[in-house]
Amino acid sequence: MKILITGATGFVGQHAALQLFQQGAEIAILTRDSTKIKNLDLKKIKVIEGSLEALAKCGQGIKDFNPDICLHLAWQGIPDYSYEVSKKNLNQSIAFIDFLLEETTCKKIIASGSCFEYGATTGSIIETANEENLSAIAWAKNSLKSYLNLRCNEKNLSWIWLRIFYVYGPGQRANALIPSLFRAAREDQAPPIRNPDNANDFVYISDVADAISAACNQNVESGIYNIGSGYLSKVTDMWALVQQCALSNVRSTLNDPSLHKQKNSDSVSIGGYANIEKAKVKLQWKPKIAPEKGVREFIAYLSDRDNKL
Repeated sequence: MKILITGATGFVGQHAALQLFQQGAEIAILTRDSTKIKNLDLKKIKVIEGSLEALAKCGQGIKDFNPDICLHLAWQGIPDYSYEVSKKNLNQSIAFIDFLLEETTCKKIIASGSCFEYGATTGSIIETANEENLSAIAWAKNSLKSYLNLRCNEKNLSWIWLRIFYVYGPGQRANALIPSLFRAAREDQAPPIRNPDNANDFVYISDVADAISAACNQNVESGIYNIGSGYLSKVTDMWALVQQCALSNVRSTLNDPSLHKQKNSDSVSIGGYANIEKAKVKLQWKPKIAPEKGVREFIAYLSDRDNKL
């Protein structure tokens, strides 16, 4: 199985690429900087130098590799979700899909979406829920999914859109929630939590890599698949767990009145979580790492990394 991967040097991409490589897939990576490729033997994969911005310059390399599957994870500028950046990514991805369908014999395209595409929905979210373009990134992702659907259906090819919820773990950007909570705990600072009732569906990076692997290996119907833990975890609970794991002496700001000024005794978690029944049945995938275990593993990784600096 020949798999072309874009975004392989990013957070999700590096984990997915390693897992697929270890499973024996023939891997090609499109990258502008091969020095950023982690944990992979460059002698055993094909590196195509280039980017989606200059597709003409790397097109021959893609055609020569001629993938069976394309795993499209590239999305520049994160965490800049402005209209300018989102539109740029959308246009580049559309051109890339056109190139794959017209210049290769690729049989399946797997792309990464986001839970942002569902808007402000709360509670259990199923794949058939209405899409809401409440942000530029949601508009761009929803638009790309619709285009992928249209073009692949025209060609009678398989497409899978993985709507990934709040993924976390080793390799995540430093200003994401859990790394920020870790720094706050280590530095005896108050946590960056605006609303203590907020809750998210946190899914560990290894589980996301498993889902991507399943999408590559399973012959399933085209469409959207939610990838999440399947339940909500309160941000304040994550903070308490991070404190515990970081072995910090910081006072428990969970009891700080300023943190709970909007909270009352019968408050409930606010947020939406993935209904993952479709992924369980069709992809034969389900998450293995509960947030409690995942946070412990992630904090151990962050602590070990900081101790080596």
